[in-house]
Amino acid sequence: MTPAARIAATIEVLEKTQSSNSPADEVVSAYFRGRRYIGSKDRRDISQRVYDIQRRGARLGWWTEASDSRATVIAHLALAEKTSGDGIKQLFSGEGYAPPRLTADEAALVGRLAGRDLDDPSMPAAVRLEVPDWLMDDLGEQFGENLEAELAALNRPAPLDVRVNLLKGDRAGALELLRDEGINAEPTPISPIGLRIGGRVNLHSSTAYRGGFVEPQDEASQIAALLCDTKADRLTIDYCAGAGGKTLALAASMKDGGPLVACDTDQTRLRRIKARARRAGVSNVTVKCITGGNGGGNGGGLDRYQGAAERGLGDAPC
Repeated sequence: MTPAARIAATIEVLEKTQSSNSPADEVVSAYFRGRRYIGSKDRRDISQRVYDIQRRGARLGWWTEASDSRATVIAHLALAEKTSGDGIKQLFSGEGYAPPRLTADEAALVGRLAGRDLDDPSMPAAVRLEVPDWLMDDLGEQFGENLEAELAALNRPAPLDVRVNLLKGDRAGALELLRDEGINAEPTPISPIGLRIGGRVNLHSSTAYRGGFVEPQDEASQIAALLCDTKADRLTIDYCAGAGGKTLALAASMKDGGPLVACDTDQTRLRRIKARARRAGVSNVTVKCITGGNGGGNGGGLDRYQGAAERGLGDAPC
């Protein structure tokens, strides 16, 4: 793709995220699934720009005084990427797969932003820190003098944590496998079964993931599963299993032995467990959809396990 075609795709993806109730990463993934012709390098460029724009949305909107995607991308090019006015006009040439030519208002915006920086001293604090204005007082009370540092951290890309599947190998082996594929990772500071990957990577195309050696899971979830201290001879219930992340961690602790029950009220999410379990080499999971509007009434269909389960995990806030 040409640079101009990437800009056009960025605008299209942003428009889809604004019109969708789905999380941005799901919208981006769906966009690329429907356009297999877009190469990996172009995907990285487009998705990185989309996420950068979202992290800077309040500041960009302050400059443009508009919410349309074209103006937002123009502002990002000028303020964050420091693209010259002539460079922006070339990207919006209207030729081939480039975005249509700049309108008179957009050309005026380009001129107004020339030489400016994204951050401006006159910006309200909520805009500069990328949070809704109505949240500022509560956040100030919670974080005090650490407010700016905390909000800056929240707006940075998070590292990717993965759990090593002990059914297929150890952490050292998984680390070596990732590094052989050019994926930089380090052991997580607390979880003994975790690795932390810096930067954006296409983990799902890696041998480590496709072979079931690692599974995306944040370190806190790994620790929660480890604290259950379950084993092969202990009936264990994951009461709010969702798509099964902690279920698979429990299965690894049980060495794929003994009864493990994964429950949730969402049948759609539960269906994902089977494919994930196959990839991980897990066979000891019984999947059960809990019925009843209040989470299952008397036991939610789990009455047969009453008094028998030795370990239970309830990630209820999730």
